[in-house]
Amino acid sequence: MSQQYTNAYFAAANTSNGFIGHFGKIFDAESLDRIYILKGGPGTGKSYLMRKIGKEAEEHGYDVEYFLCSSDTNSLDGILIPSIKTAIIDGTSPHASDPVLPGAADEIINLGEFFNIKKLTEQKDVIIKLIRAKSELYTRAYAFLRCAGSIKKEYNCTVSPYVLYKKLNDFTERLMAHIKNGDKWGEQIRLLHTYGTCGEVFLDTFYKKAETHYVIEDKYNISHILLSLIYEKLKEKGHNITVSYSPDIPEHIDGIYINSLKISFTVGTPQSEDDKVINMCRFINKDGIKSHKKRLNFMKSAYESVIKEALLYLANVKPLHDELEKIYISSMNFDKKEKMTEKLCKKIFK
Repeated sequence: MSQQYTNAYFAAANTSNGFIGHFGKIFDAESLDRIYILKGGPGTGKSYLMRKIGKEAEEHGYDVEYFLCSSDTNSLDGILIPSIKTAIIDGTSPHASDPVLPGAADEIINLGEFFNIKKLTEQKDVIIKLIRAKSELYTRAYAFLRCAGSIKKEYNCTVSPYVLYKKLNDFTERLMAHIKNGDKWGEQIRLLHTYGTCGEVFLDTFYKKAETHYVIEDKYNISHILLSLIYEKLKEKGHNITVSYSPDIPEHIDGIYINSLKISFTVGTPQSEDDKVINMCRFINKDGIKSHKKRLNFMKSAYESVIKEALLYLANVKPLHDELEKIYISSMNFDKKEKMTEKLCKKIFK
């Protein structure tokens, strides 16, 4: 997908374990000076508000991290302005957030005060129907994502005996020997991959930010082993890193970015002649795995089929969500909401 923002990530993802969010770690009330938590229904202008503040932050010369909605990448779940330790996040379901340090760090922005309550009350039954229909579709989508995760795990179990672990360890040692020690260990989570109403989405933010790119070609789905070894070595060396985790098996790493060195490790295909390509086939006993070729092909086909079904259910969420948005949009006083947005901008950038 083409990215609208330079620093685009996900703070949550639809995964084989259901909806997993990392809001508490990314938007940490103890490490940030101010977190504005937006409350309000769909279509109440939460994303517009965050885009506006993000744009103004950039005009002030600040870097901004944009967190796309994992279900609808046209919307935002939050923005983070690290240099002024400020975040604005969507605090509504499914990533409901409440103040951890009320007043001291967290502040609720209630967009519900701009509702035409009478209009919404008249639409109550329709709203309930749409929300229930969305919930049912998510439940079915998650059932297929669970199935996809189980297939991936079985695939890994089949491949595991044929991984040349010593060769992989030795390679990691040589690779990490070229990377100097860092100042202090630290890990930030920034997801790059999710399944949503717009399909399967990969962000290439790590790659775009990096000056040195290690691209891992992974026919046998074993890149997580290498990335785990790299993770541990970077921890030993005391580097501050940014990590992405897979939605298929959420405990598996699928990307690493070394912040101070601007080095990325991502899974995929090379985008430039300068990319340093790591082909994981070199760490497989090809003679041994030949006897499992049919089984592996079957599991690959089954995995693709269940992911396709999950995406079909997620795609059907979109028109229902659009109907909900229409109801709330028609019941909002956006003039008053925009005046509040202007006051919030002045407060943040005073």
